[in-house]
Amino acid sequence: MVSEFYLIKGEFGETFWITLKGKVGILIPKEREIKTKQGEVRKEKVPLKIGVEGAGYAFGELALLERKPRAATVVCEEDSDFALLDKEHFQQILRIIVSSSSVLSFHNRRKGREQAVQ
Repeated sequence: MVSEFYLIKGEFGETFWITLKGKVGILIPKEREIKTKQGEVRKEKVPLKIGVEGAGYAFGELALLERKPRAATVVCEEDSDFALLDKEHFQQILRIIVSSSSVLSFHNRRKGREQAVQ
């Protein structure tokens, strides 16, 4: 069981995560303007929660499939359990089921959602 967990946007991932129990929050950085005491305006990135997901939510595949940095930050909202697949086992499973159009459909839906967030 994990009570504190952070998967950080921008990091390169080596693990695919499946939420078995609990809830995770999905955050992206949003830029906002802050006025200082001296009256100066500066830009600062703050986390914006774009969703909360529960059991069955899987994440980390984009970092493994496309070798890109994480697209969002994921944090535990409560005590949670996860199943993990390292990169090697993730790729082995994909090779076994690559002929299934559902895998490609899942990836394309996630990719579209990630692009909409950016």
